[in-house]
Amino acid sequence: MDISDQTGGKGGAPANFQLVCYDGYALDVPDDFVDVVFSYQFLGHLHPEDIDGHFQMVRRILKPGGAYIFDTPHAYTGPHDISVYFSDTPQGFHFQEWTFGAMSRVLDRAGFSGWFVYRRGRPRFGWTLNFLTYAVEWLLGLLPRRLRKKLSAPLFASVTMLVRK
Repeated sequence: MDISDQTGGKGGAPANFQLVCYDGYALDVPDDFVDVVFSYQFLGHLHPEDIDGHFQMVRRILKPGGAYIFDTPHAYTGPHDISVYFSDTPQGFHFQEWTFGAMSRVLDRAGFSGWFVYRRGRPRFGWTLNFLTYAVEWLLGLLPRRLRKKLSAPLFASVTMLVRK
């Protein structure tokens, strides 16, 4: 699913692939239809009033056990848009940037059954790394902004997660 066809009309997609273009709000796809949803650097561009609706839509279209894998800029290391040159908060192309903690609250509201930190190229299904990620993020959140940003840079370029229905 995308809001535009950026393939340039080129073929070569696998037989089990179908591109669905939509307006970003109303997606005419049956419930429990999709195995995997993927978004990269997308969620920061959604208006805060549209975040819950987006995650509810993704949950609706995912098959039971289906996965949503996403990557979005981390709030502690940003802003990650043009506003980095004039502000400490996103005010340009990004409406907001996320922490793992804030994202987990959104996922709770949407009714997802489980989510996992995605680190070093794969999801971490065990509780240990997930717990450590949330704990370190929480501790860094107690620091002054400049120090938090400096210490967070090698750890949290983005919030990358695998979410299960």
